Amino acid sequence: MSESRNNSLLIDLARLLAKHGPEAFEALAQRVRDGQFQSELLALLETSAQAGRQTKRPLGRKAESQRESAGLTELLKQCQAEDPTKSDALRQIHERLIAKRLLPSLRHIRDFAQDNGLPRIAATSREKAIIPLMRGMLSLPRDRVVSLLQQTSRLEEKGGRTLEGWTGIILGKRDRGSHEER
Repeated sequence: MSESRNNSLLIDLARLLAKHGPEAFEALAQRVRDGQFQSELLALLETSAQAGRQTKRPLGRKAESQRESAGLTELLKQCQAEDPTKSDALRQIHERLIAKRLLPSLRHIRDFAQDNGLPRIAATSREKAIIPLMRGMLSLPRDRVVSLLQQTSRLEEKGGRTLEGWTGIILGKRDRGSHEER
C-alpha cells in the first residue's frame, strides 16, 4: 500500500473519533498493547483485505468518485494556466451543473453531449454524468464554452427551460380560466 493510501486510511480512522469518542480509542489502544489482540486484529485485517479482493462488487466507489473529481480539478487548473477565460467559463458551468440549474436531468446531459459531439455519457445517474461531461467539454474550443455559458445565463434569467415551460402551462390555463369567466 502506498504511503498516501496508508495516510488516507489513518485519516479515516481518526474521523471515527467523532463518532465513538476518545474513551473508545483509549480502550482500543489498551487492547492493542495485548499480544493476543494484536494477533486477532492482524487476522481480521488480512481476512478483510482478502474478502475485498474476492467480492464481485468493487469497493471504494466514493473514493473512486473523489479521485475522478480531483482529476477534473487538476485538468481545470491546467486549463486555467493555458486559457483562463475558458477555465472560468467551465468552472461556472460546473457550478451550475452541480446546483442543477443547468441540464437538470441525466437525459438532458446525454442529449447535450450528443448534440455537441462530445463522448457518449454512459453514467447511470446525473451526478455521475457530470464529470465525464466536463471532461468532454474541456475539448471544446473556448468560444463554444463561453457561448454555452452565455446561453445558460440567459436561460437562468428567464427562469430555466423547465420552469418556463411549466409557467407557460400554468399561465395558459389561468388565461383560459379568466376568459371563461368573462
